[in-house]
Amino acid sequence: MIATTLVQLALFLLAASSQSFAGDNLLLFNAEEVAHAYRYQQQAGPRLQAPLLAQSCLYGKEEFAASFQGRKFSAPCRFITETIRHLKDSIDSGAVKYLFPLDTSHAILGVPVEVWERKYRDSSIEEMLHGFLKEPELVALYQVAQYVDPESSMQTSGAGIWGKRRNILGFYDGRRIEVLSPASSTAAAYEPQDYKWLDGFNFLTHSLGELQIVVSGVPITFDISFDNDRAIQFPSDPENVATRSQSLETAARVSNVLP
Repeated sequence: MIATTLVQLALFLLAASSQSFAGDNLLLFNAEEVAHAYRYQQQAGPRLQAPLLAQSCLYGKEEFAASFQGRKFSAPCRFITETIRHLKDSIDSGAVKYLFPLDTSHAILGVPVEVWERKYRDSSIEEMLHGFLKEPELVALYQVAQYVDPESSMQTSGAGIWGKRRNILGFYDGRRIEVLSPASSTAAAYEPQDYKWLDGFNFLTHSLGELQIVVSGVPITFDISFDNDRAIQFPSDPENVATRSQSLETAARVSNVLP
């Protein structure tokens, strides 16, 4: 999956450039390390394999043709426009910097427990997804700053709360996002218990992305997909990344990521 790929890519790029990992923790990266990996994703990284073709939603359409596991269905553009709002507001809040796996690239969808019991309890996953997207009380829970070292982010100029918050709750009824406080001092992420959750959607920045947000005058193009993307997979053992990443090194040098 792309999330695994980007973590391993970050490990490889940093090892190749002789940089130390944040706090010697191979799963946490400081701001500079994350920025290097993000630059690679922008210039030469993979694109989500089944992006939602929803650009028409940016021009006043009310519905678009969504897809899930190869099956197409009609979905409300409200899902797209509100998700875009969530992502922009998350970046504006300082809790998010980048739309890729080392920061944020996935959200789960939820509805209040009472709504789930009344309307979705006996539904299949596909039926729930179709219904959730039209549900007025739908929320999305974003996992953010997933691999950002909170200690090193405190030393980064302008970092704000980046790395110190791990969850954002987004509403599809126009309400402002909520940047959630950690459930405990050691919790990286958690799910509010008054909702029922469904594995939601992925999003990833890419130069050919279908959708766009503008932050401080800078456009960010990206894709959204309901499918678990498996376009590129690499071995999960970080110790083997350097020995199996010759092609990545070549690509990185071509894109000027490495000296």
